[in-house]
Amino acid sequence: MDWRRAISMIGATFSKLHKYKTIDSHLEELIVDGELHFSGRLRLNDPNEAILRFTKQQLLVDDGLLPSKIVELDSPRYCSIENYYFFCMSREPADIPMWGYYGDNHRGVCLEFDFSVAIPQWINEPNKPWKIDADHDVAFIRDVHYADHLDGYLLTPDGYPNLSPAESDMFGFSKLNCWSGEKEVRMRLTRNPTTVNESMPKGIGWRFEKDALKAIRFGVRTEESEKSRIVRIARSHGYQCEFLEGYDIGKVGLQFRVLFRPCVES
Repeated sequence: MDWRRAISMIGATFSKLHKYKTIDSHLEELIVDGELHFSGRLRLNDPNEAILRFTKQQLLVDDGLLPSKIVELDSPRYCSIENYYFFCMSREPADIPMWGYYGDNHRGVCLEFDFSVAIPQWINEPNKPWKIDADHDVAFIRDVHYADHLDGYLLTPDGYPNLSPAESDMFGFSKLNCWSGEKEVRMRLTRNPTTVNESMPKGIGWRFEKDALKAIRFGVRTEESEKSRIVRIARSHGYQCEFLEGYDIGKVGLQFRVLFRPCVES
């Protein structure tokens, strides 16, 4: 991998990504610890995400197995790749449904990250317990691909998934079309088997540099006391990010969006 090319691609494509969150202890921990939480498969909000789905009979012919050897799959069979962990974001900071779904009904925050700052400092660190998967054209951060059906996969004779390099590359970066309005971008970390043996289904933490957090946006219903508290926490921990507040819902072009202005810091 040409890392200079990878960093250039990241800077051009993923310089502004947004994470909607409720104002709670998890948000405070993110700010205080400077750590992103990558979710395991079971913590993703769609049961169809990041699974391998087998719905057809698979003919298994290999290493002495007869051509008649068939695995009967009368009902869907699912399995997962437990090595992978995901951090989910959106390209849109002002999307009204996203503020409703993930921003605590417009009472929460939307964090803006510039991953062209963070990612170059993460790659090529073999001693990390969780590694960046960057072997195939920056596979670790991608726009989610939306489709009208779920892909099926082949099984090997011993019953394990038989994924091609391209399928492994895209694992966890696909969702059904009903989610397309989220305009989601994902980062994917892989467990480093040289330093961590066990899977962690609930997820893992990954530290980020303070200058990667560029802005904190507050919803149109965020209480003033909560705004002031989050600003104080961020400033006291060395963040120099911008603070913006939603003040109205208005039409921008052909779409209705949340409108923001600079937040007056008390």
